[in-house]
Amino acid sequence: MFADVDYSQPDVRMDVLNWGEWLGKEVKLSGVRLDAIKHYSEDFLRTFIQHLDETVGKDWFYIGEYWTAEFGILAPYIARMGGRMSLFDVQLVYNLSFSSKARKVDLRRIFDGTLAKHRPRSAVVRHYCPNDLGKIKC
Repeated sequence: MFADVDYSQPDVRMDVLNWGEWLGKEVKLSGVRLDAIKHYSEDFLRTFIQHLDETVGKDWFYIGEYWTAEFGILAPYIARMGGRMSLFDVQLVYNLSFSSKARKVDLRRIFDGTLAKHRPRSAVVRHYCPNDLGKIKC
């Protein structure tokens, strides 16, 4: 935390690209979760995804944590990433939270303003599985 990574520096870019490639080749992954993506370079993130597509395969799943409920920000971001980045559906989290506290809930509106409604292939709606409880199958 609190360490700035300057993706405008060629050595930094190369180091992170090499790390991603190494990770993809050494560890059998099918994708990565990238946290706090609104705080770092979109240009580098596109380059990173393109590099991994070329070196470890195009079948990786990219999940980005971009914590905003504003569809008008998220949809263009997904487009700028060429549709390769899925994002957590923050508006759905908020809608569910509000509904859990409200006296009367109209569940027909639970998906209003959500990625799940407008960009379902890019929406990540579940990110935690407490499989250590034994009864829950994920």
